[in-house]
Amino acid sequence: MDKPLLELQNVSTGYGMIPVLHEINLSVGKGDIYALLGPNGGGKSTILKVCSRQIDPWEGSVKIAGRSIEGIAAEDLAKAGVCTIPEGKGIFPNLTVDEKKRIVRELKRGGGLAKRGMGQAMKRGGHVKSMGKATRGGGVAKR
Repeated sequence: MDKPLLELQNVSTGYGMIPVLHEINLSVGKGDIYALLGPNGGGKSTILKVCSRQIDPWEGSVKIAGRSIEGIAAEDLAKAGVCTIPEGKGIFPNLTVDEKKRIVRELKRGGGLAKRGMGQAMKRGGHVKSMGKATRGGGVAKR
């Protein structure tokens, strides 16, 4: 049997001192399609943030294709295609879907076109969001 593409083993985590996930186990194989369903505040987004290293698990482990992601930067995971996509239309509201897809493709390649595309998006009124804050003009908000 192949290794799961994504595997969470006994993952617990939260925000500050508030626990959100308690010993989560999940295994997603190649070609599998899953939906995370639950009420608001149920931990769906937190699971995705753990998988993309936006937050670290307090306990347990996360593996991608059998390899632990501990110590791997969220940016490096994103370059490999493991990331979260914020919902809503506020990220680059003035760009078409094709323009957004083109920027993502170029960012994955590390191309200069993506940097120009990001600059053009900013000129057209786009916003770059990070950790709930937004800035105009191409900067990324820091905590």
